[in-house]
Amino acid sequence: MQREGRRSRPGRKGPRRFLLHQAANTVGPFPRRQLLGEGEVHSRDPRLVVRGLETNRIGVVHPMSNASPLHVRWLGTVPYTDALAVQDAMFRNGSDNRLLLLEHPHVFTYGPSADLEKNLKCDPVAVGADFVSVNRGGDITYHGPGQLVGYPILNLQPKHGGNAGPADTNDYVFRVEQLLIDSLTELGLSDVGRLAGYPGVWVGVAANAPRKICAIGVRLSRGRTMHGFAVNVET
Repeated sequence: MQREGRRSRPGRKGPRRFLLHQAANTVGPFPRRQLLGEGEVHSRDPRLVVRGLETNRIGVVHPMSNASPLHVRWLGTVPYTDALAVQDAMFRNGSDNRLLLLEHPHVFTYGPSADLEKNLKCDPVAVGADFVSVNRGGDITYHGPGQLVGYPILNLQPKHGGNAGPADTNDYVFRVEQLLIDSLTELGLSDVGRLAGYPGVWVGVAANAPRKICAIGVRLSRGRTMHGFAVNVET
């Protein structure tokens, strides 16, 4: 079960709380829950994942092979099933590159390969959480307040080049991991990296005390992505 990190004492703004604050403000000088207008693209703040997506670190391309801008929206707190419906509509019916940044109320999600008997450690209903089956890689993931969730809905380059063919799922996950490692390091976290054999982003690997700070689970079909990452900011 992917839930890591400690809850800070009320009133404190440690590095993790700062990260969530930065994410809420990367889309421009708007109130926290106000959305970007259609067509507006973040271009100022170099922090967090937006810069990496905009600078094409993960192979984003327009369906017709022309560069497509990244449309970024901060949605605030959104129930998981509502956000999933928005994602799915953009995934199936859209062609733009988009990044949705948000928080979820308490929810456990699980993919088709999840081992519920082994990894589900509580009754979600008993702890006031939703329990949702999703079509993505990964096992059981917890989302909740204080966690920065990002859903990149992107068009990726074919892994063998040209304008047709499947994208490389493993390469995409690797690039998302690296983008988050770079962003967290830039924000001042130390010893951020990968843990061999386990997806996502971890802290304390070199110190032999690994703790997961970011879960990653994606779906990729016909060169277009959905689902994404969840950073434990203050979770």
